[in-house]
Amino acid sequence: MLPCLYHPFWTVVVVVYAGTMLVVGFLLAVIFQLAHSVQEAAHPAHTEERAHPEEWAVHQVRTTVDFARSNRFLAWYIGA
Repeated sequence: MLPCLYHPFWTVVVVVYAGTMLVVGFLLAVIFQLAHSVQEAAHPAHTEERAHPEEWAVHQVRTTVDFARSNRFLAWYIGA
């Protein structure tokens, strides 16, 4: 770690941590957008008498879309 010779250790840790969180956050946002914000996802309308017309697990399955099922690396990387 050559930068540690010129900078305090905590600075390197903060920069690496911030960079890692930036990349992980961006990837997570892209994956969630691809799985939930597409036209094929069913988003039922909420009624006034009942805010959530179905159970949480049923709602999750109905509003999630699979994508890139034939790409083995992508399926492994994003957790199928």
